[in-house]
Amino acid sequence: MKQLPFVGRENERLQFKQIINAAKYNADTNDLFTNTILIYGVGGMGKSTLCKKFLDIAKVEFPKMIRVYIDWEAKTGYTYTPTELLDIIYIELKVYFGKELEPYLKAKKDIKSIQDEIGKILEKEKGVIEVAQPIAATIATSATSNPIVGAAVSSGFSILGKILGNVEESRLKNKWGVNDEKLLFYKNQEMALANCLIEGIDKITVKGKHKILLILDTCEVIKHSEQWFMNHFLVPILDKNKNVIDRKSTRLN
Repeated sequence: MKQLPFVGRENERLQFKQIINAAKYNADTNDLFTNTILIYGVGGMGKSTLCKKFLDIAKVEFPKMIRVYIDWEAKTGYTYTPTELLDIIYIELKVYFGKELEPYLKAKKDIKSIQDEIGKILEKEKGVIEVAQPIAATIATSATSNPIVGAAVSSGFSILGKILGNVEESRLKNKWGVNDEKLLFYKNQEMALANCLIEGIDKITVKGKHKILLILDTCEVIKHSEQWFMNHFLVPILDKNKNVIDRKSTRLN
């Protein structure tokens, strides 16, 4: 079937061409460059078609730029966990940068061994928690129907939880030599994996001076993990680059 010509959206195409040319200029001068564009609008307005046109423009204007297009809906449908989102981006980028992203793959393989290692340590440390449990019980018995006392008890449990958590973390670090990276993998493996992928992309774009056009389409299908993805992946990538040129938001009407 013959592809129909793309018409309209002259302003959006011009804006994108300017961004690509700026990226090209920064590549020639070895300067850092980060730009993010949010395209939003109701279904059927041509957002995906415009994104694909952006790919064509980038191919013509800046052939050396790595172009990655991810359609979330076409991948696995509507069931995305944060780890699945990271894995998909890793798979798409490793085609071009397998060596730079090896730490992410290694981290994926090491997760279970790290969790098993720290789990065994905590089993040995169980006595520390057991010593603190009578303190919690004492606080609990002081609760009455008085709302002021009840609030104080609630606050006491909150503080106690933080204290016990700090004790556990402190002993893991100081007694057992568990570093911060391993501790993060035990406490929050999704955030730890995100950090690994971000570091890999940082190595590619900052140290390697490569320019990447990453287009993420149909983001509405990842709504259950979208906020996490924004906070722990996209925003940190932008914040790592202190020379953020522009952040544009384009509404299609």
